[in-house]
Amino acid sequence: MKTIYSFILFLLGTSCLQAQDVPITQLKEVVVADSRLQKFSDGHQKTELKDSILKKNDPLLANVLGFNTPIYFKQNGYGMVASPSFRGTNASHTAVVWNGINVNSPLNGQIDFNTINAINYDAITVKSGGASAQYGTGAIGGSVHLGNELRFNAKTHTKLFAGYGSFNTLNTSAKHHLSSDKWAFSLAVNQLQSDNDYKYLNTNQINENGAFSRTGINMNAAHRLRENQILKIYHQTQLGEREFSGTLTAPSRSKYKDLNLKTQLHLHWKHQKATSQIRLVHLFEKYKYFENKQSDFFSFGQVNTLLARYEWEKNISQKWTLNSFLEATHLVGEGSSIEKPNRSNGGGTFLVKYKNLDRLNVTLQARKDFNSEFSSPLIFGTNGEWQISNNYALRWNASRNYNLPTFNDLYWQPGGNLELIPENSYQIDIGNALDFNNLETALHGFLIKTKDMIRWLPNSNGIWSPVNEDSVTIYGLEYKLNYAAAFFQKLQFSSSLNYSFTRSIDDTTDLQLFYVPKHRGNVNIDFYYGGVRFSYQQLYNGAVRVIGNELEDYTVANASLSIPLVNKKALQTTLGIRVQNLYNTYYENVAFRPMPNRNYNFLLTLNF
Repeated sequence: MKTIYSFILFLLGTSCLQAQDVPITQLKEVVVADSRLQKFSDGHQKTELKDSILKKNDPLLANVLGFNTPIYFKQNGYGMVASPSFRGTNASHTAVVWNGINVNSPLNGQIDFNTINAINYDAITVKSGGASAQYGTGAIGGSVHLGNELRFNAKTHTKLFAGYGSFNTLNTSAKHHLSSDKWAFSLAVNQLQSDNDYKYLNTNQINENGAFSRTGINMNAAHRLRENQILKIYHQTQLGEREFSGTLTAPSRSKYKDLNLKTQLHLHWKHQKATSQIRLVHLFEKYKYFENKQSDFFSFGQVNTLLARYEWEKNISQKWTLNSFLEATHLVGEGSSIEKPNRSNGGGTFLVKYKNLDRLNVTLQARKDFNSEFSSPLIFGTNGEWQISNNYALRWNASRNYNLPTFNDLYWQPGGNLELIPENSYQIDIGNALDFNNLETALHGFLIKTKDMIRWLPNSNGIWSPVNEDSVTIYGLEYKLNYAAAFFQKLQFSSSLNYSFTRSIDDTTDLQLFYVPKHRGNVNIDFYYGGVRFSYQQLYNGAVRVIGNELEDYTVANASLSIPLVNKKALQTTLGIRVQNLYNTYYENVAFRPMPNRNYNFLLTLNF
């Protein structure tokens, strides 16, 4: 710990020294926290979801991404646990990056995407392909970036939203932005709750014990200390309570409460031809699990994470850019089944980018971590894009990636395994992109080889325990198409298509991994005319292998319509309706756990 604290003090001291002797340089009016996502991601397939896309979708992030990106989600019912499988990998192989910081849980290595309300963010970006060199453990299949933007000299703006629908579902939010030439501030508060008692189609059963409630507070601020210095703070509080649904064959009485706090202090300044950034981050997560919701007895787990990072970037010429950062992390856990584990980690990352007249971009990257529990491997990678013509670009990315065992993997009692080693993975991705003004399309092929994959299996005593067992080969294709056009001056049309083919093979059994569809696709169509917007989206999910059987493929569709009621400069009011599961399709995302039947939401939005 002394090393960690000394490192933090060194970072703070360095910032004070370097901030004094610098020329004045005007920073951009739009401030983002994860600049590396824009600058050093050439060659990766990326999908950016802006506000116009987020507001037409269900607020839970699992559904937003499921209908707009290649990621497959295994959901134990609407609002229940949602685990991603990105390019056929495990749930802990998708890194979730909050304003530049990896926030995957140290307890189980993943994020439950049904605990995230998309309204909290200004932009969400999904990046395919390994990125452990930049974002650390877990970034094997890809990464999901949750971003908040802060704008100086922007108009004061308030947005109020209220929605009510089937299963007594209430969704409300308020977002406020204000700024000056020295300050930028945003605040978002939201509440989503539902009885969630939908009928199981083709049966006489309903989704019992499925109610949930989620509350979010998202506060972000930036202050221009000087023309060349900006101090930012990002904070998020998430509280949730939900009952855990049963199955078609087994009822449930359990309940789960969770609390997540994220705070990031971010100092950004320019000096000479370089840029420096310091981040001080505190993450806290805690859960309580009640086997019987009517009982006061519960089990719990919690983790405090402290992180300090110093990042430096310099354009050494018009063609060459260097970026590096040093970081230190300390984690302390506690729980009914894990006692009090702790972990310290320090490391550094180095990136160099070559750019030649917007025709060729190449990035080389390397990372080395030093961990209190493991010998971490040297991580490296390269990615780039060659603009062969005005319309055609060749893309590539290749990397070594890794995933550390979690606190649950190591310390859970009974069953934890202290002999585990990190998972190792290599991946390569080759892509082709075409751009014809209104039409953009890209096709990527990928190959991932993963060794020492961690799986929980029953041991000789009948106790489930994690082991480094599997060697897995994953290969496939991702295809994306975007088209937009305007007709008759007032009519606007846009559409998007995502398709993925994935083979995720256990090298020992030569079988597809459980809950990985070979074929998956979604399509989105939007019409906009005179303020009226109609949207249609459809998802196809191929059959998946489950224990002893196969879960059938399914197609599900949603539609929405919004109509302006008031459209003045000082006030815009919109009334909308969203229909989910439009064709009333029976489908199971997880075996014996039916998803909702057709349901409706009525929406009212005020902007002023």
